Amino acid sequence: MISFRGISLLTAGIAVSLASLPLSNPFLAILGASVISFTAASAYNFSRLAGKARVSVERETSPKKLPEGETASCTLEIKTGTSLSCTAEDNVPPFFKTSGGTRASFQGSGTLSYSFSSPTRGLFSIGPAKVTASDPAGLFRAELVSGVTQQVLFYPSLAEVKKYDLQMRRRSFHHSSGIRKAIAQGAGTEFVALRKYAAGDEFRQIDWKATARSRQLIVRTFEAERRQRVVIALDAGRLMHSGKTVSMLDAGINAAVLLSHVVLKRGDLLGFAAFSSRLDCFVKPGNSRAQFYAILDALGRITPSEETDFAESFRKLTAALTKRSLIIVISSLQGEDAKRMAEAVKLLKAHRHAIVIIAPFEPWFEPLPEKDPLSRFIAESAEEKYRKDLDLVTSAVKRFGACVIPVGPESAGPSTLQRYAYAVNKGLASI
Repeated sequence: MISFRGISLLTAGIAVSLASLPLSNPFLAILGASVISFTAASAYNFSRLAGKARVSVERETSPKKLPEGETASCTLEIKTGTSLSCTAEDNVPPFFKTSGGTRASFQGSGTLSYSFSSPTRGLFSIGPAKVTASDPAGLFRAELVSGVTQQVLFYPSLAEVKKYDLQMRRRSFHHSSGIRKAIAQGAGTEFVALRKYAAGDEFRQIDWKATARSRQLIVRTFEAERRQRVVIALDAGRLMHSGKTVSMLDAGINAAVLLSHVVLKRGDLLGFAAFSSRLDCFVKPGNSRAQFYAILDALGRITPSEETDFAESFRKLTAALTKRSLIIVISSLQGEDAKRMAEAVKLLKAHRHAIVIIAPFEPWFEPLPEKDPLSRFIAESAEEKYRKDLDLVTSAVKRFGACVIPVGPESAGPSTLQRYAYAVNKGLASI
């Protein structure tokens, strides 16, 4: 491909050659012919060298999975197999924040390095790099093929998790939440009675005061705390994507991240499901450290989806979840969804699951506009309708032992933790 400089030079050569004819000036004729010949020779030489080019790109991105807002680095080793001057520019999503530059120039082979971060969660493709070769005079250029791409997954933010851990270290939030760490079977915190020492009892259970009084070994017995089996079921349907500063889906995702951290830290079993018109993904309950990152992975891959079908989604969920669990459903329950929710909850209850519904309340995510009285009246009327719909589904699911907790952008995480703490203390889904 001829560049703008090449077109300009060729046009100038032709113009000088044509001008030499009426002027009968041999010097202009020679100059014009020389310019045209130089352009033609450059075109031939460039075509020959570009035809031999074989681009190879080795891409190294680290890490390939990270929380949103954090920085990853990318390095490209580019070889073209030619001596031509080259420019490489990597293809990154336009909303990424980059540092170090995604463009570099080199002769034949070179290295391109930069760092990047994403303000949003999701699975994104980095690349392919656009490599452009040009001749020394800059008259011609060619785009060389480079099909190497790499996917990078940005998890939801862990800011709330870090904030929670800080509060736990200060022990202020630990007391207010009422969440205690699960104790292994045979130990506990609730004192039951004293009894005589038996072979196999741990020495730390001996009550030395009682032993001194009775002159025989006496041990304390405790009620063992039992672990819970918890499943977070997140509605990823179309209606969950509304919201001004933060969407109802993002609020639900942030609540799910915080709850996952707390549940696993306590030692309970945790599973995860995302649903819309069907059960989109299911992470089997577990309590390893890898479980947290498996759930983060699933949360990071959630994309805008179709209308929510509670009955179909919960039917698949009950088939995948064979043991009794505490299912924490996060869904906005809007419009016709509210009318179908009761039958879906009935299906979960038929399989003996305990159910809590965390309902992001759309009017709290879409603040009343500070506009004319008519706009405010319409917004207030819409809020009243949402409240009536929510009251209807709350009454309907209450018959099956489920409760509905309406939440706003700031209260989704704390409200979810409070309901989990209540379930732990009641033993609603003890293993």
